[in-house]
Amino acid sequence: MRVRFPSAGLSVEQRADAIQQRIFPFLGSAPFDPAQVRVQPHGQDFAVMIGSTLIATTDPRTAAANGMTPRQLADVWAANLARAIPLAKARTPGEEPPSESPALTGTRWKVLSIGDRPAVHPGEGRDEVYLKLDPDGDRVYGFGGVNHYLGSFTLKGETLKFSRLSSTKMAGPPELMKQESALMSALEKTASYSITKETLRLCDSAGSELARFVAAPPPPPQRPAR
Repeated sequence: MRVRFPSAGLSVEQRADAIQQRIFPFLGSAPFDPAQVRVQPHGQDFAVMIGSTLIATTDPRTAAANGMTPRQLADVWAANLARAIPLAKARTPGEEPPSESPALTGTRWKVLSIGDRPAVHPGEGRDEVYLKLDPDGDRVYGFGGVNHYLGSFTLKGETLKFSRLSSTKMAGPPELMKQESALMSALEKTASYSITKETLRLCDSAGSELARFVAAPPPPPQRPAR
C-alpha cells in the first residue's frame, strides 16, 4: 500500500502513519481471518476495511498514478493486506517478508477489468466476479456476475488456453449480463498470461490484454440456513 498524495486534510506522511497504526493491532497473537478484509464505498472514494475497522481510503490521484480506478486500487490494497498480515504474523523478528507472487492455479482471482472497462461487481452480500484454476486438474471455474461457469484449461509455460466453457443460464441486470459475455469472450481468446505481484493479466495471441485480475482473499464462510 503506497500513499502518494495528501487527502482529507492529511499529508502523505500523516496518511501513511494512520494506516500503519490501524494495521498494527491485527499483527498481534489473535488469529487473523483474511476473509475479514473487504472493500466498501466511502463517500466518493472506496475504503479498505478489516471487519468494522477502517484501514485506508483510496483517492483519485493515487489511483490514477497506479493506472487504476479508485475501486481497482482498493481491491489491490485489500488483496495485499489479506496476504501480508498472515505472512507478517508468521515471521520471526528481523525476517524479510517473502516476495513470491501468487500461483496461477489455486488462487481466487477477482476481476479488475475486462478490455479497457473497469469491472462491475454484483454488490454487497453477493459473490464477486472471479476466476479460479484447479491446481489438481485441468478445470477452471468461476462466477461472471450472474452465472457460474466452468471449463477446461491447458497450461504450458506462459501459454494458457481455455476450452469447453459453459455456464448456467440465469438472467440478470443488462450491465452484468453484457460484462459476463465479455468475460467469457476474453477467456475464449486467451493465449497467454502474466503475473506481476498480485495482478494477473490474460492476453490474446497478439499480446493484447484481454482481462486483468487481482489475487483475492477467500470468501467468508456461508452461514447455515435456519
